[in-house]
Amino acid sequence: MLSPLRLLLAVAVSCGVSFALADVLIAPLGQLGGTWLGGSEGESEYFRLEIDTKGKGVLTVQSMLGDPADAYEILSTSLSGYDISFKVLPIGEAEPIYVHGSANKAGLQLEIGGVSDHWSRKAFLESESDVLSRIDAVTKRAREFRASSHSSAHER
Repeated sequence: MLSPLRLLLAVAVSCGVSFALADVLIAPLGQLGGTWLGGSEGESEYFRLEIDTKGKGVLTVQSMLGDPADAYEILSTSLSGYDISFKVLPIGEAEPIYVHGSANKAGLQLEIGGVSDHWSRKAFLESESDVLSRIDAVTKRAREFRASSHSSAHER
C-alpha cells in the first residue's frame, strides 16, 4: 500500500505533472530551525520567528511601523505532515495568541490570532536567508538599471 505522499507523487508523475519536489516536501522539525520573517496579508503586522532545532524560541510582532514589538516565547513546536502549530507564552504586556498553519520549504503560511479578542491574521514567513537573498537581488538589479539609464541619458 502506498503512503498518501507516494500516491500523490505517483499520480503526478503518471499524469505528466512536473513540480519542484523541494517545495512540496516538508522539512523535519529540526530543519525548520532558524529565523523566519514576514508580514500579515492586508494588515500592518510584521513577524520575526526564531526557532531552534528542538522547536523552541521567540516570536516578535510589530503591529505598526514605529511601534515597539511584542514578544512571545515559543515553548514548543508541533509538526505533523504540512500542519504546524506553536505553543506560545506572552512576554510582558503582550496579549495571549495562538499560532498555527502549514509549513514547507518555501515558507510558513500561518494564522495568528487573539485567544480572548477573537481576531486573526494570515501571515506568510520566509527564511531570513531567502528574504536577504531577495533583497540583494532586487537591490542589485535596481542599481544596474540606474547605472544603465544614467549612462544612456548622457548618450542622448
